[in-house]
Amino acid sequence: MARLQRGWQNSLIILLVLILLSLGAWYGWQHWFAPSAPATPTSGLSNLHQTLMANPKTIKGNWLHTLNPKAQDVQGDLVWDNASQRGVMQFSNLPAAPANQRYQLWIYDTNSSTEQPISAAQFTQGAERTPLWVELVPTQPVKAPYKFVLQLESPDNSSAAQILLMVQP
Repeated sequence: MARLQRGWQNSLIILLVLILLSLGAWYGWQHWFAPSAPATPTSGLSNLHQTLMANPKTIKGNWLHTLNPKAQDVQGDLVWDNASQRGVMQFSNLPAAPANQRYQLWIYDTNSSTEQPISAAQFTQGAERTPLWVELVPTQPVKAPYKFVLQLESPDNSSAAQILLMVQP
């Protein structure tokens, strides 16, 4: 009887070890090898980018680098259309945001009723291997934008935001 009980316990231990190994392998794959999902479908934003670029009234600009070393290799651009209140950012060589931080795009508007910038995008994805397209969705209408600023910040504002890139039309 004791031998039968010990065999059952050994089988249970082996099963638990296999389950833990499977979960560990799945977790490792998801966090180290699986490609991260783009902010929104790439083909749709790529098409929107091309459409906005063809419009002569669209605000366009390449990213201007700051002295922040985290953004020194980043390339890309931003397009914004006031009439449709739509825009797209494109990045390459943008590292994924560190844990507990996110990228935040702020739009500065000369006609804003407050002096605060307008939030237009938040994301954590990077673009190290393939281009990253991020749609601009402002939290309030933008009338006369004069500056677009990409910052790295913590969602709870526990640390100072770092300005990485900007576009000034």
